[in-house]
This record gives sequence, C-alpha cells and structure tokens, in this order.
Amino acid sequence: MLQKIVGTKEFKMVYDVGGGRMVKNIPVAPGDRVKFAINDDEILQLARWACVIEDHYSAKRGQPTPMDIE
Repeated sequence: MLQKIVGTKEFKMVYDVGGGRMVKNIPVAPGDRVKFAINDDEILQLARWACVIEDHYSAKRGQPTPMDIE
C-alpha cells in the first residue's frame, strides 16, 4: 500500500536572489505546513523521470543500476 504523509516543513529552501549565498532557508507559514508540497500528478511525473534516469544508466552499464536521485 502506498501512502502520503505531510511533513513538518518548518523551513523551506529558496534561491537567495541578490544575497550572498545560492540559497537560504526561510520559515514556512503555518497554513502551508499542513499542505502537501506537490500534488499527485507531480509525484507521478517525478517517478516517471526517475525510471527514465535509472533505465538510461542501467542500459549504459549493462546491468540494473539503482540511482539515488534527489
């Protein structure tokens, strides 16, 4: 069985436009903490891309090659 669980999401990472770093962590609004960050269609698209990436590297290597994709 598959299931989704909403995480705590106290902070989110955003680009630090005009700042001295590439990214910065900012607090998440309380109302957004109880919402999922991505919807079911986006989850499925990410899963499809992960399969494409894994299939590509498995074919290159000539054997099943699990990938750690983040």
